[in-house]
Amino acid sequence: MCRPVAIDPARAGTRTSLAATFLLATALLFHQGVRAAEPSEPQVQVTVAEALMELRTGPGRGYPIYYVAERGETVTVLKRRTSWFKVRTARGKDGWVGIEQMRAAVMADGVSASLREAVLADFETQTLEVGFAAGQFDGDPIVSFRAGYHFVEGLAGELSLSQISGAYSGSQLLFGSLLVEHPIGARFAPFLGIGGGYFRNRNRATLVGEIDTKSSTMLGARAGMRVYLTRNFLVRADYSRYLALTSEDQNDRFDEVQLGFSFFF
Repeated sequence: MCRPVAIDPARAGTRTSLAATFLLATALLFHQGVRAAEPSEPQVQVTVAEALMELRTGPGRGYPIYYVAERGETVTVLKRRTSWFKVRTARGKDGWVGIEQMRAAVMADGVSASLREAVLADFETQTLEVGFAAGQFDGDPIVSFRAGYHFVEGLAGELSLSQISGAYSGSQLLFGSLLVEHPIGARFAPFLGIGGGYFRNRNRATLVGEIDTKSSTMLGARAGMRVYLTRNFLVRADYSRYLALTSEDQNDRFDEVQLGFSFFF
């Protein structure tokens, strides 16, 4: 005849706690093992090609430079945010680098074209730019609104609408142009452009008698400089030469100088 075995409640509770702890630890180890087995996002390493690579504390030119990597150093790309890359140097310094310096790095000798595409794929895309400018149009005040679209890197289309206020007349100029830009470093970008548009001039009746409105087709060329102040804000200076195609024997020429600002979207 079997004798009943007495179970100590305290020992039973201890065994239950140990079993629960064991199961919890096993589950945590399994979870960590699964996470470790998951493939991590590949990190790209590039070599600094220019004399210096400036690392900023944040993704924008408004953030201060706190570390400089020298030519030949290797940096690891951690992530991207718009046109800025967060990188880590071999010495463990983390910072943000603009696309201009990163483009020079990934295009250095020994870096494959596929690697360049992997790093810059998100940034060689269309960009919308809008801005305002003011200046002189053949000696008269002019105010302009501009909107541009960057088709590819270095090539953009632009449409501008201008109001010219002369002493004896008021004029409007609608002008479309194709711009070619060539960045110099991280901040300056000179450009050239050609285009055509529509010009309408209206005399002031109170000064010249009856209202007289003349319209003509305009051809023009321009040159200028963009100066990038932050990631999305720039100052721009333009010089333009226009040729008005009139029905008369002699065509009219106009010079324009403007200074303004633009935003990127």
